[in-house]
Amino acid sequence: MKATTFIVTGLCVLLLAMTALA
Repeated sequence: MKATTFIVTGLCVLLLAMTALA
């Protein structure tokens, strides 16, 4: 897995987590 893809995936997961907790 490319580093860029990993970073983008991490940001997406973080955004979903924050939305779920909000």
